[in-house]
Amino acid sequence: WTRLHAMVFFGKYECAERVYTLWKKYGMDQPSYDLATATPVLSGMLASNRYRQTKKTRYLRILSQNKRKLKHICKTKGNSAYHRYLILRAETKSIKVGTADRHAVASC
Repeated sequence: WTRLHAMVFFGKYECAERVYTLWKKYGMDQPSYDLATATPVLSGMLASNRYRQTKKTRYLRILSQNKRKLKHICKTKGNSAYHRYLILRAETKSIKVGTADRHAVASC
């Protein structure tokens, strides 16, 4: 997951998408809490940026799935990943508003 993290951090979204697809295909066995919460936020960030590049609704679905996954983790296992959920929530709001301006998503 560190490769996925580095690719998203440096903006290599096409490569990160390939890693995410392979990761999703082969799955994970008993991921740790950190890995289980980091993966949805990274793949959600990947999806939001790929949506901005391609305008394909497939990426919006991936973003909303990961947002729901993080919300479920926060409800069932505690709020220590709530900040990650808020990041995806802000990304979703910025796509719906049509801007990346942080003041436009302040109400989210």
